[in-house]
Amino acid sequence: MLGFLLVGLFLIFIITIVALIGGNGKTQKNDKNAFEGNEKDTRFKYDIYNPKEYFISNYERYFYNIFKEIATENNLIVHPQLNLASIIEKPKSNLQKSRTNNALFRNIDFAFFTEDYRELLLLVEINDRTHLRKDRKERDQKVINICKTVGIKLIHFYSTSNDNSKEHVKYVILKVLKENNPNF
Repeated sequence: MLGFLLVGLFLIFIITIVALIGGNGKTQKNDKNAFEGNEKDTRFKYDIYNPKEYFISNYERYFYNIFKEIATENNLIVHPQLNLASIIEKPKSNLQKSRTNNALFRNIDFAFFTEDYRELLLLVEINDRTHLRKDRKERDQKVINICKTVGIKLIHFYSTSNDNSKEHVKYVILKVLKENNPNF
């Protein structure tokens, strides 16, 4: 009787181990078959994380191309997808009050810097229809409040706008840069 019990426990142990490593005897990290598709598709196919196929949307790319032109013409740097925590810090006294710094772990669509990255000149958000959702409005308001608090200029372009032409976008960006940066 004891022998059957030991065999049963051993089988349960083996089944548990196999289930934990994915059922194929290999972890996904070491599995040479983690790549799926043809030779052109080299993205990993994991259950937990996958690299994004595109880092910015087509609409953001449209603006990025305009912003790159502005940056080139004015010896500036335009940086896409910038995390607020990389340009804003909480004083240590505030960090001790709240153990997390989550409010700063939000990305801004674009940032304009001087060519030497010594001065942040402007932040730009591109708001599509998803920004009409309640959760996005709350997130956007937090970002606006943070930027106002630290004195960083933030402007928005909206996908629903009637005039997002290249000429208009360039006009707005250059106007804001000149108004808010005396050395520009």
